[in-house]
This record gives sequence, C-alpha cells and structure tokens, in this order.
Amino acid sequence: MTWLPDVARWYLVLLAVTWAWAPAVRWLVPGLPDGGASVARPIGLLATVWLAWFPASLGVVPYSTNLLASMVLVGALVGWTTALRRQAIDRQWLRAMAVTEVVGLVAFAAVVWLHGFTPNLVGTEKPMDIAFLSSSARAVAMPPPDPWFAGVSINYYYLGYVVLGSVTRLAGVAATSAFALGLATVFSMALVAAGGVAFNAVRPRLGRRAAWAAGAVAAFAVMVAGNLYAPLALVRNGQATLDAFWWDKAVGIGWRASRIVCDGPRVANDCRLPSVETINEFPFFSVLLGDLHPHLMALPYTLVALTLALAVANRLDRTTGPPDIARMAISGALVGALYAMNSWDFPTYLAILVAAVLFRWWPNVRRAVAMASVTVVAAIAAWAPFFALYAPPTGSTARGGVPVLSRLAATVGFWPGERTSVGEYLTIFGVPYLVALAFLTVEWLSLSGRATVDRASYLGPGIAVSVVAILLGAPVWIVAGYPLIAAVIRLRLRHDRSPATYATALFAVGFALSLVVELFYLRDVFESRMNTLFKVYYQVWVLFAVAAAVAVPCLWQRVRTPAAKVSFAAAAAVSLLAMAAYPAVASWQWTDHLSRWQGIDGIAYLRSANPDELGAIRWLQTHATTSDRLLEAAGCSYEPNGQMPFNRASAYSGVPTLIGWGNNHQPQWRAGQPGLLAEIPRREADVARIFADPSGELAKQDGITLLYVGTYETGEWQHLCPTAGPYPGIRQPGFPGPGWQSVYDSPTVRVYRRADTG
Repeated sequence: MTWLPDVARWYLVLLAVTWAWAPAVRWLVPGLPDGGASVARPIGLLATVWLAWFPASLGVVPYSTNLLASMVLVGALVGWTTALRRQAIDRQWLRAMAVTEVVGLVAFAAVVWLHGFTPNLVGTEKPMDIAFLSSSARAVAMPPPDPWFAGVSINYYYLGYVVLGSVTRLAGVAATSAFALGLATVFSMALVAAGGVAFNAVRPRLGRRAAWAAGAVAAFAVMVAGNLYAPLALVRNGQATLDAFWWDKAVGIGWRASRIVCDGPRVANDCRLPSVETINEFPFFSVLLGDLHPHLMALPYTLVALTLALAVANRLDRTTGPPDIARMAISGALVGALYAMNSWDFPTYLAILVAAVLFRWWPNVRRAVAMASVTVVAAIAAWAPFFALYAPPTGSTARGGVPVLSRLAATVGFWPGERTSVGEYLTIFGVPYLVALAFLTVEWLSLSGRATVDRASYLGPGIAVSVVAILLGAPVWIVAGYPLIAAVIRLRLRHDRSPATYATALFAVGFALSLVVELFYLRDVFESRMNTLFKVYYQVWVLFAVAAAVAVPCLWQRVRTPAAKVSFAAAAAVSLLAMAAYPAVASWQWTDHLSRWQGIDGIAYLRSANPDELGAIRWLQTHATTSDRLLEAAGCSYEPNGQMPFNRASAYSGVPTLIGWGNNHQPQWRAGQPGLLAEIPRREADVARIFADPSGELAKQDGITLLYVGTYETGEWQHLCPTAGPYPGIRQPGFPGPGWQSVYDSPTVRVYRRADTG
C-alpha cells in the first residue's frame, strides 16, 4: 500500500485548507442554511491560490510552496479569530461542516478506488493534462511554463491545473500520482457543492426532509447520472450492449454516449465526414475517462457561482455598506476565476450572479447598478493578469486595429449546417427536460387569473420561435423555446424568493443556452460548432440537473392523492434507474469488470512496459531544476495510441521541452499568437539539428540543458509522427560530444546534462 501515504497527505492538505477558510466562507454567504459548508473547500483552495498567484503574476514574488502554506495560515488566523471574537461558531454550522466532510470523503474515496483500475496516463488527452499539471506543480512564476514549448508560458485556461498543482506541492506528492487524487478532489467538491446548492435552495421553504432529498438528487444528477443513450441501447439490444467493448461505436455505450449530436447523417451508427461529430460529454463520462480537463476542473466553481447567486438573491436587506460591497467584490472575484479556469463558463455564470445582484437591490436602480458594477469589475480586476496575457484562439484572424464588428464576426459565426434533432436533444437532456415540462406546467396553472390577459402578450415570442424553427430547420427552438417562454412568464408574474423561482430561473438559462447554440458558434480552429456545443451543453447539464433537483420537491408538495404519490414515486424511480445505467455499465466495461486494481501512480505501467524510461523520468522528477530545458523527440498528438505517449519525459516530469505535440495541440493553443504559431515548425526542425550536433551553438541558443535519449529518439517512429526519431546523430561515435555529461544511464535510455549547468 505504497499509495496510502500520498492519499493521506493529500487529504490532510484538503482538510487544512477547508477548515482554515471555513469561517470566512460562512461570512461570505450569510443566511444559507448550511453556512457555506458545501463550498468551503473549493473557495478555500481558490483563496489560497489567488493570494499567491496574483503577486506572482505581477512578478512581485516567486510562486512557492512556502507562500501557499503561509496563505493557508493567514486565512485560518483571520477567519477563526474574527469568528471567535464575534461568537459566530455554533453547533449547527459545525454539524453541517462535518456532514459535508463525510460526504466529500466518501465521494473522494470512491473515485480514487474507481480510477485505480485504470490509472495509466496514456491515450486521449491525458498526456496534455499531466503535462500541464506537472508544470504547475513545479512552477515558480505565473503563468506556468508551457511544458511543450520551452521558454514560453502556457496559453490556455490553466487555473484548474494550478489549483491542483498547488495541492500537489503542499502534499509533497508526485504529479503523476496527484493526477488521480486531483480527479477525485474535483469530483468530490462538485458533488458536495451540487448537493449543497439544492439543499440551500429548498431548506428555508420546504423543510429539512425535502432539502435532503433535493440535495441527494442534485448530487446524483450533476455528477453521477448518465444521459439516456445507455438505457435506450440496453432496451434495443441488451446483451450486445453489455458485451460490447467500451470504445465500440456500433453497439457500445462507453464512448458513444458522449457523441450524440451528429451534424449530418450517420453511417453504421458512426458520424463520419463530411458530417460533423460534436462532443456531448457529461461529468461522469469525464471522470470515468480520466481526462482532467478545464471543463471538468471548473465544475465545482460553476456550482460555487450558483451558490453565491442563491445567497445574494435570498437576502432581504438592500443595504450597501462596506460588508455588502466586500461580499459582492469577493463573489465577483470568485466567479471571475472561471475565465482563467474554463473561459467558456465565465459569461454564463457571471450573468447569473449579476442577475441575482439586480434582483436583490431592485427597484432601487442606482444601488442595483452600483452593486452589479462592483461585481463585474471585481471579476475582471482580480484576474487582470490572466485577462492581459491570455490570447484566445477564437477570432485569431482579426486582431490589432481591426474594427470591433469585424473582430466579433471573426469570433462568433452563424451556424449554417445541420442542427440538433429533437431525438438527439432529448437523449442528452430527456429526464430533466420532462421534469421541467411538468414543473413549468404546474407553475403556469398556479398563476392567478390576473395573468390571463398578460399571457396574450407572449403570443409574439411564440410565433417568432416557431418561425425560426421552421425556416432554419431548428426543431430545438420549439422544444426549448416554448418552455423558455413559459419560464419567462412565470418569472415576470411571480418573482419571489421561493425554491420554485430559483428552479425556474435555472431552467430558463438552460433553455436560452440551448437556443443560442442552434444558431451561433465560436469560430475556433475547428471551424464548426463541435466545441461550442460541447462547452455550452456542459453548462446546460449542470443548470438542468440542479433545477430539476429543486423542482422535484416543489412538485411533490403539490401531489395530493395516494395514487398520484405512487405514480410520482414510480416515475422518479424509473428516471433514476435510467440515469444510473451509464455509470453502472460503462464503469464495469471501462475497468475490465473491475479485474485488477493498480493504484494511483499514472506511470507505474512503465515498470513492466519500459523500466528504463520509468527510471529516467523518475530522475527528472527528482533532479531537474526549474531552469532546465529538455530536448526529446518532437512528438505528435495522441500517438502512439494507448501506449507511452510522445513527449512523455516532459509531460510526466513537467520539465519543458523544446516542442511537443506540435502537429495538433500547439497550433490550437497558439492560434491567437501568430509569431509563436509560426515558430512551431522551426522548433521541430531544431530538434533534429540539435540531436545532430548537441555541442553546437543552436543548443545554447535554445537554452537546452538536458538531452533525453530513449525510445522515441532512437527507434523508427516516423510512420506515426514525421518529426519523431530516429535521429541519426545519436548513433554517431562520441555522442553527444564535448560539454555534456551523463547523469542517467541505462541500457535503452540515457540523460545528459550540459556541463556548465550542473
């Protein structure tokens, strides 16, 4: 059980950060029934990181483990001293903290256990994720260095990696083991936060039992549930689906459940060119696959945003004193982190928070606008260094002095292709959609008679929705448009602080987003709506899941007869069973029927696959300095599929290499940086030149301090990647020549250090 000390140290860091910042979080969200317990961990982690990140981003201090530890101490001293002085600690809050800790620990342990069956950091984009995590865990400046573009910082929404990298360094865990622990941490925080926001929405009006039920449904619906592809496949062809390989696109569900919407016809159940296959991941799929991507790492913080919006909207007072201004500034800064964590989430959740601010201070227009302005300014100002340096890949063809409208046209495009069908949309969102229909129908019927005339004024929007749907062939405009109109009517005519209002508002945002992506997309390097649909539907999943969880007890409250209660319970049971089909079956298939638990070390597979490579990477993890630059083969994205990836040395150690994954990923990340984009082929050529003459001037010009000579530098790999080995210079007598000394030597892998950098 060599993995157990790493797990223990990691979780002790989480405990320390959570409890250090818990009193401050409670102050931030006054009035919430759980006292902020459900979001104490993600907020505490972000507060710790921000206090170190901001001055490091300005170049004032280096980013360091000691600085992070001191920020935890500052949070604890200020928060607990203030809370004890004001006698703000009570048993109810401590009980809430304890309950969320238990739930979080169970969720954390469950994912550590599940991921332990498939921990290998190979395939898909895991090499990219571990590369960014490894770099963040050893960075001394912000942004962290790009591990695959030596001398340049990461140009990506990297904050999630920095948050988990900070826990990695505080816990003293290798990044290749921290990957599994980070995945479990994200799942645990998101599950607890999802349950917490539903609990807090329901508890004041509907009581404790209803709140617990809502919280449990939200936690399950957001983080555990699957879409309806799995149950439908099991009904159609049960045994074949159960026996299928996880990746099987014909009858399998593992991968195929994340690729529902095909913009074009399918062939043999496969979306092939010229059709455009979109991405329709949902949280459990992301967790099971183990891709520690920004959209997954941001999930806890999108739920923090919903919690903050609820806390603001539920406040009855409209004061604007210093405490209120401070709370709104901090809330804005927390939501602003989403731009640096997963930029797609930022506008949606900032808009939700601003709407809550306006709701609280309305109808005093001046105060409402002032507090909303504080929120927005804080969201941007707190992360100003990221806003200033990040060059998005969208609209990269229109920069500099190009007029605003032209830049907008280069960033946002009108989607002319095939649009989502009703079947595709309901396969993804079917269960919460049916809950929304039932809930909005009940809410509509409950509106008083005075609304009858007012309803007629919504005939125009209904006609407009129908016209768009017919003219553009966008049936989702009817499926989502009519419920959106109903939700808007409900919010206009009844905008109290009830759970029903909160659920209606979240449903409305989800339906509005569903309409937008049928017409528009962000023009990135893919020049399709593949990525737009992916990131927006991920938001809709969360919004619908939380809204449905809050709506269910509201509906139950209106059920009167025993027969109706039985029918309601049966429908709920069938829905939960359908949503449980994917996590149950796909997990069984992904783990090869839970055949062998392997631990949390993501590169332990190299012990048998290539022990010499493992030894060299371990040497880099232990001995490389933060000023080192590595030369290894200029590898390609995703290859070799399912095996040790190209650019493995830099990915697993975090030591920057001259160029990595230059054929696909670097062009995406550098699309908004034309100068660096043009440098990619030059760097790929430099790799071969330096391996031909390591003692020449080029190695010094590119700052190379370490030469890595292993599998992909000496073997025949150009059939998979034209820029990879073999490099003939390595076989020359006397390689690497004067000025280099051997620091790691094994039969198949060698590492050399430039003598003047030892």
